[in-house]
Amino acid sequence: MRRAKPHKLWLIVLALAIVPPLGLLMLWRSPRNRTAKIVISAICVLLIAGAVVGAVRTHDRWAAKNIPECGYDVTMNSRNRYRNPQVLPLEREIFSAVVREMRYRDFTTPMDAFNATGPNVAESQTRAFAIVAKRHDMDPEAVAAIYRKVSSRLTPGRK
Repeated sequence: MRRAKPHKLWLIVLALAIVPPLGLLMLWRSPRNRTAKIVISAICVLLIAGAVVGAVRTHDRWAAKNIPECGYDVTMNSRNRYRNPQVLPLEREIFSAVVREMRYRDFTTPMDAFNATGPNVAESQTRAFAIVAKRHDMDPEAVAAIYRKVSSRLTPGRK
C-alpha cells in the first residue's frame, strides 16, 4: 500500500491564506512538527476571529453614522434615544412604516419616493396610510397627520 505524498509547504501556506479551513486540514494531515501545527492553527483562528469582530464593529459604526437615503434621520444615538427629540416614538414608528410601505409598493429606490410628485404619489400615500392605519388600529387621517408632522420636522431645511 502506497503512502500519500505530503503536501508541499508552499501549497499549505497558500491554502492557509486563501481558504483557511482547507489549509488547516492540509497542515494537520502533513507530517510536520505537532507544536508548529498547534501554533499555526492558533494564529489562523485568532486572525479569523479578529476579522469577524472587525467586520461587525465596522458595520456597527457605519450603521450608527449612516442616515437613510431618503433624508430622514430615524436612527437612535448611543444612549438609545432618538436623534431628533421633537418626534415621539409612536410618531416615528408610524412615519417609518408609511415610508417603508411607499417604498415597497411603488418605488425602486428611496430617492424616487422622496423626489416624486403628482397623482401617483398621492395615491401611493393614501394606500400606505390605509395599510399602516389598519396595522396600528388607527384612523387613516390620523396616520396622515402624523406623517406630515414628522416629515416637516425631519426634512432638512424645513421647520
